[in-house]
Amino acid sequence: MKEFKVEYLILMDDEGAFCDSKTTFNKLLQVNSDIKISNKKLTYKGSFEVEYGLISGK
Repeated sequence: MKEFKVEYLILMDDEGAFCDSKTTFNKLLQVNSDIKISNKKLTYKGSFEVEYGLISGK
């Protein structure tokens, strides 16, 4: 099985940002009830699991 690394870069202004911490960003992702995040793993629909890391500039 091939291994893929997917990275997203999201830039947001600090003023009025609705995701001002790692916790709130994770909660935003989990608004989709099919997504669960725990122990550095992101699980989608209970069967697709990937390593998950979040790096903040703060």
